[in-house]
Amino acid sequence: MGESLHTNVKLETKLVFLHFHYKPYGVILEHSKNKLRPFFNIDNPNELKALAGKNRLADFILQGETAYMERFLQKNSFRFSGLIDKLSEVGVTDSQSLWAS
Repeated sequence: MGESLHTNVKLETKLVFLHFHYKPYGVILEHSKNKLRPFFNIDNPNELKALAGKNRLADFILQGETAYMERFLQKNSFRFSGLIDKLSEVGVTDSQSLWAS
């Protein structure tokens, strides 16, 4: 059950909000490219490398999937195993919509 800053009244709903900081690599790669494309020539390796360490989206593109996934093996990362199954149980059937933006 969520809480509001504006009232102490609690109302139980079927609303669920999930905020993901990290996405599957294929999705983060596509989103990063789309967000950078209007401002940089992402097909120019030199221009992309010039952003290294200054722009997390460029870093996602440059580091590759293996390095990206290694960050989740660190001790302060966790997995929410069964999340897609639990969402399916409550009627969310399109897991791709989770990564829409």
